[in-house]
Parts: sequence; structure tokens; C-alpha cells
Amino acid sequence: MEHTKGKLRTGLFCRIFDSSDKSIARCAGDGSSYGLATNEANAERLVLCWNSHDALLEACKDIKIRIAFIGYPSEPMNEHGPDWSKEIALLEQAIAQAEPKGKEK
Repeated sequence: MEHTKGKLRTGLFCRIFDSSDKSIARCAGDGSSYGLATNEANAERLVLCWNSHDALLEACKDIKIRIAFIGYPSEPMNEHGPDWSKEIALLEQAIAQAEPKGKEK
């Protein structure tokens, strides 16, 4: 069995929707443990984690491959030494996607 593909979003009553606006989950406590604000924050966090997972995984894989070249003649270089610009850009994009909204630097 496969999971739902694509990006998710939150909606009313702590619901989580897929990219075709189908409700796939509801993030709500049993009514006594958490209040609405906490349930909404939990739904937002789940969606943020889901939506940033693939970019973070790909950035980690690319960094792993790049690290394997350190010290070898085939290591990508620029005029100042090792060229990590592609990997840094991948990390910056993945971090930006995973950063909660309103927390960007």
C-alpha cells in the first residue's frame, strides 16, 4: 500500500487535505487533552513535516554523495577551493521548506 502523494494543507476543524482537496486526516485530541489551538498547531506541524520530507531527504542524499568526493581529484572545485555551492543551495532550499512560516531569517 502506498501513502497519499503530493503536498498537503490544513483546513477547518484541524482537517488535513491532499492536493485534490480530499480530507485524509483530522488532527484532534479526545476533547479533554488538547484544545483547538493545540490541535490546529499539531495539524500545521504534521503538514509541514510531510511537505518538507522529500526535499530534506534529497538534500541529505546529495550531501552524502558529495562528501564521498572530499579529498579526491574528482572533487568539484572553484577558484577558492572545494565548490559546495550546489549542496549549500540544496540545503538552504530544504531548510526554507521545512522552516515553520514566520520563522524565516
